[in-house]
Amino acid sequence: MDVGRCWNDTQRQELKAIVKDGCAVVKVLEGDDPRTPEWAYTVGLQHSYEHPEVLIIGLENELTQVLLQNINCRIRDKSLSFRHGTVWNDVIAGYDCFFQQIDPDSYGEWFVANRWFYGGNDFEAVQMLWPSVGGVYPWQSAADSYLRWDQPVLTVLPQRFLS
Repeated sequence: MDVGRCWNDTQRQELKAIVKDGCAVVKVLEGDDPRTPEWAYTVGLQHSYEHPEVLIIGLENELTQVLLQNINCRIRDKSLSFRHGTVWNDVIAGYDCFFQQIDPDSYGEWFVANRWFYGGNDFEAVQMLWPSVGGVYPWQSAADSYLRWDQPVLTVLPQRFLS
């Protein structure tokens, strides 16, 4: 990969991680203006494995980094898939995590490094949707306002989630 296209050290580090590991994990801290939860996402999965990039919103960044690195290893080493419509109960042990495709119109500021890497929005991405400790998902009526804020759902949910 051409490091000459990098604008800064962060981008150079991301390229090195993609070459070495297959992807980089970008962590974004909670923001104040506008107020946003923490989030993290992969850069390079599509390039390395023709697999959608993965976004996790609302979990602590240290945990999210480990989860995304584990997902990368499972794609790379075991050819597993975390594509649209898949459900995994061992990404977070004992909880079903749903992977749903995000429309590029919803990428917003969630994928800044991917837009740089791919030269625009020409990449696929999925959001990993996770439950609260009590097993409640943000789209369910039992979800409190904090869970809904902490994990905005960027995908169109299938009818089976809404019933």
